[in-house]
Amino acid sequence: MGCTDWAVLLLHSKDDRICPKEELLEFHARMLAGSDAGRPLRRVEFAGCPHVGLLRKDPTKYEEALRQFVGEAVEWQERRERKIWAKMSREAAKSSSLFHASRVRAGSAGVGDAGSGGMGVSSPGPRARL
Repeated sequence: MGCTDWAVLLLHSKDDRICPKEELLEFHARMLAGSDAGRPLRRVEFAGCPHVGLLRKDPTKYEEALRQFVGEAVEWQERRERKIWAKMSREAAKSSSLFHASRVRAGSAGVGDAGSGGMGVSSPGPRARL
């Protein structure tokens, strides 16, 4: 997985001495350049607080940023999973169709059917019901 496979939230303070704003903006720009369309990549800036003082400085802004980001990230992940499952379903249906078509062309009766050299177990046939 590359860096484009993840939703990213960058919370920072313009007054941070450990992670200067300029470095964070450069990092954010690099992430945007390599980002998948629609991937949640959010940057929220705080003012007047040290490196890890964001929550204490403005708990309402902090919690709202998290709430919005998590909602956006969950929606994005669900869209990704639906696309993946749809692709897998199409591929499985195609494989199944090809498998059954090849068996029909070859005249295969099925593993274990009478006369197939199997273990003598035959399939119940189309009329059998449980």
